[in-house]
Amino acid sequence: MHAAAPDAVFLPPASGISPIGETPASQRSPNLFRFNVCYWRRDCSFNSGSMLKIQRTSNADVVFTVSGRLDAGNIGELSDLLAAEPRGRTRVLDLKDVVLVDGDVVRFLSTCEADSIVLRNCPSYIRAWIAREGERS
Repeated sequence: MHAAAPDAVFLPPASGISPIGETPASQRSPNLFRFNVCYWRRDCSFNSGSMLKIQRTSNADVVFTVSGRLDAGNIGELSDLLAAEPRGRTRVLDLKDVVLVDGDVVRFLSTCEADSIVLRNCPSYIRAWIAREGERS
């Protein structure tokens, strides 16, 4: 015979009368456990993997390899990194591992090119989007 788990919940019948739907004591499983219900806080947002990695390498050029999702929220960080580099060296943004961008990033990348920052391995969809944004200006 199995002992009931400490968290098992067994409700005795009220007034000796078994309510409809109650499992008879002889058929109750000792594996009935109590579960807590958790609620998602409304002020807590779910971030579905919005990860960005920026890696700096330096030889004759200063190359920032960008991987992941580049969005408006992290343009400032990338802009600060680029601005911190001396103007005498060629600054390169390597975008081969970028998987997603938004409109703000496209405008930022267009500004980078105008500021003599080289866009290396720029995905064709981003290049086409930059061209369309340039036509609108």
